[in-house]
Amino acid sequence: QDYRDETHVHAGYVTARGSAGRVRAEAGVRVEADRTRIRLEEAASTRTAVRVFPSVRGEWTDARRALVYRIAYGRRIHRPGPEMLNPFSMGEDDVNAVIGNPALVPEVSDQVELGVERHGARWTLQLTPFLRWTRDPIRPLMATTASGRSTVTLENLTGTRAAGADAAVRARPTERTVVTLAGSVAHMETTAAEFRR
Repeated sequence: QDYRDETHVHAGYVTARGSAGRVRAEAGVRVEADRTRIRLEEAASTRTAVRVFPSVRGEWTDARRALVYRIAYGRRIHRPGPEMLNPFSMGEDDVNAVIGNPALVPEVSDQVELGVERHGARWTLQLTPFLRWTRDPIRPLMATTASGRSTVTLENLTGTRAAGADAAVRARPTERTVVTLAGSVAHMETTAAEFRR
């Protein structure tokens, strides 16, 4: 069985940063052009894509109230690994098998964060609510054949939305002791109106 997957990625980026008084800001943009060629047995296909990844961060300090406000937005990409693309069975026994999907496309995620940080004499409180949405999330799907064999394959679903918040409290009860308590809460929803084939 003949299988070959080649991906070429060309990327460039530019960033800028500045500050004025109590405000600091940073912005950037990354542009990627990729070309993927897949050959499976006698069939071959080629995919090309150009993607733009902007990012923005801002921070404002209110020294009188000992507060720091932050806002951030960024776009990220997660490409499937070689084991996810392997179209042959990787089962460890005759009952269960894992089969990759060479047609997978990368996940692209956007995230917005709004953060606030409060400083006390011996403590710091951080709270960061966020929103995240992902196009073409990669998820494992399990199926059972008529003979009872279980197979797991990977597919690109339609999208994922998530909302939540991260929080942390750091206290310094003594000069040599630091205690940190952190936690997060999130709600995620994945939709699959159709599969990407």
